[in-house]
Amino acid sequence: LSGEYQIEDASVRNPRVHLVFDKDGKSNIPEIPESKKKQDSQSSFLVDRLLITGADLRVEDRRQNVAAHLPQTEVVVDGNPITGNHDVTLTTGEGTASYQGGTLPLRGVGADILLKQKDVEIRKLTSGLGQSTLSLSSTINDFEKPRLNVDGEAKLRLSPLVNFAGLNRKL
Repeated sequence: LSGEYQIEDASVRNPRVHLVFDKDGKSNIPEIPESKKKQDSQSSFLVDRLLITGADLRVEDRRQNVAAHLPQTEVVVDGNPITGNHDVTLTTGEGTASYQGGTLPLRGVGADILLKQKDVEIRKLTSGLGQSTLSLSSTINDFEKPRLNVDGEAKLRLSPLVNFAGLNRKL
């Protein structure tokens, strides 16, 4: 398939997404054959308005024995027909992160992203893990030859994070 695609208005309610990476690094994300990748690169799309509510997102990486669960996830996509850019916002309910058998609350996950034709601007990405918080912004310029710029701020409660990581050291 090639050409221009446009979604004027769509909504998805209560989807369940479970991404799994097995011990060999293979995932349950379907791979696009090389011949299709070249054809698809000539396609353009616009999502004028998309609302996803009540999503339940689980990500599991069995190589590292790490997982995250984000319930009540909401995604809003607002496309600009003039520029072809997309504003994307993401918010979640309180979830969990687990590593090597330990678990901490994952809270305040949110993102404000501008997706362009050849670049992405992460205006704000926030997350809380246990009593620690992270806020960052980033740009990735030119998907063909990506350049990454990141600016962030972290407020860390090290003792719970060290215990969560299984280091069992007193701080």
